[in-house]
Amino acid sequence: MRRTTLLWSVLSVAVVVGLFIIKHRVQDLEDQLHALNAEILADRDATQVLEAEWSYLNQPARLEALSRKLLGMKPPTADQTVTMEEFHLRMMLTDKNSTDALVLDQPSNSRIEPAQKSDHRVINKKLHVDRWAKPKITKIKNSE
Repeated sequence: MRRTTLLWSVLSVAVVVGLFIIKHRVQDLEDQLHALNAEILADRDATQVLEAEWSYLNQPARLEALSRKLLGMKPPTADQTVTMEEFHLRMMLTDKNSTDALVLDQPSNSRIEPAQKSDHRVINKKLHVDRWAKPKITKIKNSE
């Protein structure tokens, strides 16, 4: 009977020590979980503050005022805007050394004025476009 009592005593002490160790590990993990949850809440609050600040800083009226004040920018005028065809024609007229030109059909109702008055090229319903511009033009045509 002594051996079984001794065996059960050792076994119960081992179980008590094991439960004690597991209990402290669980408490440590719970403390880490609470700390992580608090950190998540703090990060959410910081994110909300940053989103509000971003919204304020990106207001169009504020950006316009800053660009006028600090950069001296002005709103574009009507003569500063051009169509895509006019833009590409001006690019071709200024780049006379272009050898890789593609030919695209030009709409018959578009009005194209050359960028330089001295260069009088006659382009009969054809528009020369550099190779890099063709994918962009087709993307624009597809979006219309």
